[in-house]
Amino acid sequence: MTLRRNFETAGRLPQGRPLLLWAAAMTAAATVTLSGCGPTSPAAEGPTTPAVGAVAAVSPTAEASSPSAAAVTPTPTTATSSKAAAGVKPAKAKAKAHTSGGSSSKGSGSGATVPVSADAPQAVKAAFQQARADGRNVLLDFGSTTCFACRTVHALYSDPSIKAEINAHYHLVEIDIDSNMSLLQKYDNSGSYGLPVLLVVSPSGTIKVDTNKTGHPQLNKSGFLNWLTQWAK
Repeated sequence: MTLRRNFETAGRLPQGRPLLLWAAAMTAAATVTLSGCGPTSPAAEGPTTPAVGAVAAVSPTAEASSPSAAAVTPTPTTATSSKAAAGVKPAKAKAKAHTSGGSSSKGSGSGATVPVSADAPQAVKAAFQQARADGRNVLLDFGSTTCFACRTVHALYSDPSIKAEINAHYHLVEIDIDSNMSLLQKYDNSGSYGLPVLLVVSPSGTIKVDTNKTGHPQLNKSGFLNWLTQWAK
């Protein structure tokens, strides 16, 4: 611009080679002026790329509306009770072990085992047939091998004095209650039993004594022998 003013001041434009020099000088001056200005607005710059490592600001509204940001609530499930699903069995009669004289755990006590009749109903039938023939009573002993008192009574049957009393006045049948509950219920349908259940029954079928209702005698030699003598009449 200075050169042009100088030429204008002189009142004329250069001609020929001076004209070419003047045009070159004007182009150089315009280039220097444009390189110093640069863009004047962000729109002229275009989109800018954030520097590596820079964290972009996230709008709280946009973040809350994102499906991934929503809390997931698990759907509760209801487990079906196995007891409700299973069929309910009718209640069974309960047998309670008589524990006088020691523990009721299996293997303790006298060590004797209660014989299990292979056919208890048939054994009872045979005992009553003999009772009607000789007039003696029938002694039914409902017990279990897991019952201490049952094993104690079974051992007492081997005592000479008690054996003699039984042979003179009774027909003894020892019965496993676990497999013959229905047989016991023909004589006692209480539904709950204290073991052993000792029944003295007359030849005609009359129940003379039921220890499930009267209580047990003393389960020792003298006590049991006195009980047998009492109900032998």
